[in-house]
Amino acid sequence: MSRVALDTTIRRRRPGPLGIALVNVVGSLLLGLLAGACLDPTLFLIAGVGLCGSFTTFSTAILDVVSRWQRRARIAAVALLLLTLGCSLLACAAGYAIGLRL
Repeated sequence: MSRVALDTTIRRRRPGPLGIALVNVVGSLLLGLLAGACLDPTLFLIAGVGLCGSFTTFSTAILDVVSRWQRRARIAAVALLLLTLGCSLLACAAGYAIGLRL
């Protein structure tokens, strides 16, 4: 529900894929934070896979990329793919570094 709420709020202000991209970046940051904090393995599975896995939505992001590609908006498709993956990787790495310090 939190994913839909965040995506809907962003789409009301700025239509397009920004909401889904932001959800994936925030989820990646949180997953990195959890991994870096070295939680109990069971707690990590519940929080990491359960919470972050249900919050993020890479399948929707990739569907947006494919849809733009098929509509011949190739530059937008590649930009969205690179933005989503790049920012998510950086967010995960940042979260991990912060988690290590906790």
